[in-house]
Amino acid sequence: MKKLFTLEQERLICKRYQDGESTSRISASLQTGHKVILGVLNRNSVPVRAKAKPTSIDHNIIFDLYRSGLSDSEIANQLNCSKSLVQTAIYRHCPEIRRDKNVSIRMSQLTKNREWVNGKPNLKGEKNPQWKGGKTILNYSIRADARYKSWRFNVFERDGYICQFCGNKSQKDNKVILHADHIIPLHELVDIYQIKSIEDARSCDEIWDISNGRTLCRACHKKTPTYGVNAAKNILAAGLAVNVCGATVRPEESKSRKAGAMKQKPKS
Repeated sequence: MKKLFTLEQERLICKRYQDGESTSRISASLQTGHKVILGVLNRNSVPVRAKAKPTSIDHNIIFDLYRSGLSDSEIANQLNCSKSLVQTAIYRHCPEIRRDKNVSIRMSQLTKNREWVNGKPNLKGEKNPQWKGGKTILNYSIRADARYKSWRFNVFERDGYICQFCGNKSQKDNKVILHADHIIPLHELVDIYQIKSIEDARSCDEIWDISNGRTLCRACHKKTPTYGVNAAKNILAAGLAVNVCGATVRPEESKSRKAGAMKQKPKS
């Protein structure tokens, strides 16, 4: 919202600008917009200075400072210029800096090595207590394999594309999404036969046995005890901790949270 100034205030604004102060700094000190200050200058016929260009500063100086480890803001403060000017000089006039691994990935390496990221512990990969040697990635690889697609097709063909629980089948006016469900879950087979790679999975006949598969519609599949969230609930009921949406949940924590929610009074 525009802010009205008295003639005396406009005179002081013009004087500050003529003394070398930028419009951004004046607007910030007066808690108003940049365009409002420009309007004051135009009304008082004060010529507006042209924006500084990156070519006004030696690019090699900026390059050397950046290579030394200084950030964009620190370089701008040291050279008494804007941060955008420094960034433009780096990424437009010094493109080789992007290919310099010691510079371009400096901050990404620090972020990956930090114990805490955005106020939360860094529990990615092997740092997570639920880490099991990359088993999730292996399960995805098995499901993406051509032999898995063949197993899925054979299960559907054997069951006639009919849900084995409710007998539902796709028709012209009733489309049914079918799943090929493992009776013994795939992750359990990986554990039982100690499968460590996709090559081990391809040579394990038990994974591709269609007698361990059944055709289910999506609604019936969600009711099975081994389906996603249902499996996590069963593990919690057994008194074990599980990883749900990236967070470790324990039985005592889930009970305490539920009890705390019941104690809260409804908002009036």
